[in-house]
Amino acid sequence: MAEEKELIVSACNDDKEAFFELAKKHAADIYNFCLYLTQNRSDAEDLSQEVFIKAFKAIKSFKQKSAFSTWLHAIAINQHKDRLRHNKILKFVSIDRLFHSKDGEKLRLELPDRQKSAENQLESSELKEIIAGSLDKLAPEQKIPIVLKYIEGKSLEEIAEICGCSVGTMSSRISRGIKTLRILISGS
Repeated sequence: MAEEKELIVSACNDDKEAFFELAKKHAADIYNFCLYLTQNRSDAEDLSQEVFIKAFKAIKSFKQKSAFSTWLHAIAINQHKDRLRHNKILKFVSIDRLFHSKDGEKLRLELPDRQKSAENQLESSELKEIIAGSLDKLAPEQKIPIVLKYIEGKSLEEIAEICGCSVGTMSSRISRGIKTLRILISGS
């Protein structure tokens, strides 16, 4: 944890290599979260890339009041909501252009191929497929906290911080989402 704080401080002081290390550390978790949000590998890759580009550009505004992963999850949610809200073609910036070491060498951020494990989890049984399909039908206000709690393993406090709501609101949204899931699943 101390190492991450040092990387954050360095990244805030324009150390691209430090940010690159932070991005590598969190790439798999953010990709998997984006995969659950989008239910599409290509969209998850694009969304993950957008998250890290946005984080790179805004790293100096990170106040360190929450965990770096919490901040990245919040960026992912906001980027996903923007995509849903605007439903427009997005301008993409190559992440390769952003990362160069001090000596000019290109640093490469490889997203781990966790797709297979995520797909295997969803496809391992008929019930999981029904749940995944039903989860995708939920409103983002219910889907996001459920994914964060039951798939990402976040606490209610972390979810509230990521979503910018109170713990009670998150608890209520999760409860309503689970009730809606039960109705959707029983109708399948």
